[in-house]
Amino acid sequence: TAERAALLEKEWGKKPLYSVASEQAPADTVPPTLTFRVEVLRSAKPVKDDVAEGIKRIAGSRGLEIITLEDKTTVYLIGTFITYESAEEYSDLLIRNGYENAKVGAWLGKKEIPLETAIELFDQLD
Repeated sequence: TAERAALLEKEWGKKPLYSVASEQAPADTVPPTLTFRVEVLRSAKPVKDDVAEGIKRIAGSRGLEIITLEDKTTVYLIGTFITYESAEEYSDLLIRNGYENAKVGAWLGKKEIPLETAIELFDQLD
């Protein structure tokens, strides 16, 4: 009937024919890369500015990345190395230059994995 049509027109006239979906950031479709990194320092508390500046200086062009883990521990990482051996050489160099806590770590994207697991994975590729 005309009355029913008028009622539906009022009800549906206010609704858009389509809704604009909220813009969402596209999901990261690139799988994380397995790399070896040199860990210079792991600290439960923030380090002093001069310590952080010293680490930044030794990182140079290799790059310094500071990652805060879920337990609020801060890890200072230098470089991205393809092989364990190249990371170990750099770690040894840092140890000889006074950074006695420097060591090689394995990272899958921003997540740390056991070093032994990463070495086994790389050995399987050979």
